[in-house]
Amino acid sequence: PPVGHTCTLRTGAHRNELAVGFTGWMTSYDLPHCLPGGDVLDHYVVPRARGGGIALLLIHATATAGASDDGRYLKGGAVPGGTGRRLYARAAICGAGGDCTLSGRAFRHLAELPPQSIRSLTRSLPAREWNYEA
Repeated sequence: PPVGHTCTLRTGAHRNELAVGFTGWMTSYDLPHCLPGGDVLDHYVVPRARGGGIALLLIHATATAGASDDGRYLKGGAVPGGTGRRLYARAAICGAGGDCTLSGRAFRHLAELPPQSIRSLTRSLPAREWNYEA
């Protein structure tokens, strides 16, 4: 990583307190928009735990952590056709190459949500259009 940037790992726990997923991210800066934010370097949930909301909990925790560092966006890649891409596409803006960005009002909304159940978090996802609102 560039000097001054460190990768932070967030792990997700499931029943029996076993780690079943992680998100690795680091702070970044969007020079064209003059905004601090975060780059998700990797995001993974073990196959047996997929579909249970762990990925969403990890993204919520990462957005919250990024916002606490004055971040204004999260950016990361998603494999086209994968479940991660479908999750990101519900709230973020995804390009044809697989990069997805959560920013603006959508980022703030997700980052400011209190810890809650997966079901409530899913119902509270921001509208994709909110990415275009400051």
